Amino acid sequence: MQRKTFSIRRMTIWACKMQYFNKIVCIFILCLFFASNSSANDAFEGRFLKPLNWRLQREINVPSDKLPAFSAKLGGQIKDLTNRFYNAAGIQLQINVLEAPTEKAAVRLYRSLLNIRQNELFVSRSGTTVYEFICSNLSVIQKAQAALGLRNQETINWHVSMALAPITKADYQQWNILYNDLMNYRSDPTPSAERQLAKTANYFTFSDRVTLIDPAYFSEQDTFVFKPAPTARQKSGDNLQYSFENLPLICQIPLLQVQARVSLKPFQANTQHADIDQLRLTRSTDFWPVGDKQIRSLKDALIAPDMDVSEKAQRLLGWINENIAYGGNIIGSRYGVKKVLEQRYGHCWDKSDVFITLCRAAGIPARQVNGWLHGTGGHVWAEIYLPDQGWMPVDATTSWLGVSLDYIPFSISEEGHITFVYWDKPQISRDQ
Repeated sequence: MQRKTFSIRRMTIWACKMQYFNKIVCIFILCLFFASNSSANDAFEGRFLKPLNWRLQREINVPSDKLPAFSAKLGGQIKDLTNRFYNAAGIQLQINVLEAPTEKAAVRLYRSLLNIRQNELFVSRSGTTVYEFICSNLSVIQKAQAALGLRNQETINWHVSMALAPITKADYQQWNILYNDLMNYRSDPTPSAERQLAKTANYFTFSDRVTLIDPAYFSEQDTFVFKPAPTARQKSGDNLQYSFENLPLICQIPLLQVQARVSLKPFQANTQHADIDQLRLTRSTDFWPVGDKQIRSLKDALIAPDMDVSEKAQRLLGWINENIAYGGNIIGSRYGVKKVLEQRYGHCWDKSDVFITLCRAAGIPARQVNGWLHGTGGHVWAEIYLPDQGWMPVDATTSWLGVSLDYIPFSISEEGHITFVYWDKPQISRDQ
């Protein structure tokens, strides 16, 4: 599935044409001019370098005799001003840290920067410290804020309305093509659109059953409501399999309407899960060749026996991000693990398959999640089981464990199959 990453123009202190720099560009130019490199604060850097494998490229501290001029420009007294520049797994991240003598001064600085940036995502405050984040990737900013304890950890309730076509077999290289053909036909049911849909549908076997996450996996208040209603349901791990009779057909393809409420917390593991079957969750499947010699050799080269589970997973994830490029001509591709390792590129499904395979080879229970990345589109990621935490979601297109609130899961697979295709783009909203 195509992941359309939301991006803003990369901002640098020497070359940035964005409007907000009109007020503060002089501050960061002077920061560079008068700066002196210094060692990073251990407490601050410990949030990024070891757990996230982000590299501090440089740190700029502003001399104290220059701070009054900066304070006057932002309308609040600054006691200390530092610019930190990171390589966040290939993505450039700048964090400007402003220390104020009092919370009142910090509030003034925060409001001034917020007025300039016009988005709360880019500016945060904790006590007397104000943070400004500059990055082309919003997920990196969100993870940085979470690592610093700046993100609101309250549960967010998502409300989803979607139409699904249940399937039992698929050529997964055609999955995203079928989704687009279904969506095109619903919006413009012309004879040519019907012919194209029928052609792609030949790669699939459709069904009257669908497997989705058990709503109790999130909370007792979450629900999945179907139209038509299911005639039977069966529990399978953290999933429920629903059976239906007389599903309506469009071009001989079944259509199932689903209304869902999903509760999520950012960057946290899920502790409400079924019992863990270590053997089943680390074995080979048709999609994850755990016992392959190349997989075993790669795993052995990357991890050591004395590493804990999180460290092993982070090492495997880091290798994928450094060695498997995100891209390829087939949008929503699923080339297969061996092919991806050979060609060294793929999309979210491909990277998820490689990560799950390596984790299972390392003895880490792992499974796949299919869902929606809010603001972008359909997405595939993974979950790994951490003994002291539970099931931790991991997006193998990023460089860290845990995902933001924008990742809305619909199904979990322990074998690599998915039992539906979207008829259209889900309608998604959240509680305010």
